[in-house]
Amino acid sequence: MPTLCLGTAQFGLDYGVTNNIGAVSGTQVSAILELGLSSGINKLDTAPAYGNAESLLGMNGTSSGRFEITSKAPKHTRDFFDNNDIKRYDESLSSSLSNLGISKLSTYLLHNSYDIKKPGSEYLKEWLLGLKRRGIVERLGISIYEAGELDDIESEFTEVVQLPLSLYDQRLIQDKTIERLSRNGSKVYARSVFLQGLLACSTEKWPSWISNEALCHHKRLEMTLEGYGLTPLEAALAFLKEQIEIDSVIVGVCSSEQLQMVLNGWRNTINGIISWDQWAMSNGQILDPRSWPKS
Repeated sequence: MPTLCLGTAQFGLDYGVTNNIGAVSGTQVSAILELGLSSGINKLDTAPAYGNAESLLGMNGTSSGRFEITSKAPKHTRDFFDNNDIKRYDESLSSSLSNLGISKLSTYLLHNSYDIKKPGSEYLKEWLLGLKRRGIVERLGISIYEAGELDDIESEFTEVVQLPLSLYDQRLIQDKTIERLSRNGSKVYARSVFLQGLLACSTEKWPSWISNEALCHHKRLEMTLEGYGLTPLEAALAFLKEQIEIDSVIVGVCSSEQLQMVLNGWRNTINGIISWDQWAMSNGQILDPRSWPKS
């Protein structure tokens, strides 16, 4: 069974289409981390792109060494790499480690998988492998949206693959991507597991831009779950718990109360009650946040 990992985008950004709280306060960050630790969650997923999330984590206990931390290399803004880019990457990583109060990362991901395919990427690859040789990073990996992003990437850089997966977004199960990754020894981390909160809330709270087809799909799920006395949150988590080829499930919350709801749902066992594949969607408008209207 996969383990839970705390996502931290909400700690430094006003993140999530259903988030009406804004960036999480330092007090709540501390409460979330303490509840997580006391409940057996010792993995954190962060990035310098998440505002001041890394600094907040550093001020709230990550320096204690109690957490396994994943961070990410910034997205490269040019079409090629040279040695000056590597200096900037090195500075970014040093800043992340300093903000977090640690000397090494459990996992370091490329936030943009296409960076490793750009001209001059040999500079990037050698730098990444050097981080492992120096003991600054334990595992290297990439974050993807689609299966094709994995093409022509050497296994040294796919020790961990972070990808979208949810009850509604089963595309990387259907095309066997997750099965292949697991078989080849990659650790798979599932993100976007609640579609920024859409899966966990009622249809009435969904934004107006979402298609009627998607709204009806979610309404049918709600009505089906009512018959079993379950919530969409519980169903979303139960689906993920059954994915044995997944190593970790990244969950983002805005408060310790929300985390407690996730923990309660995670502990619930509803195996065999619902056929999950019938709830898979193919509409890219709702499955890929990159296509969502900017608020």
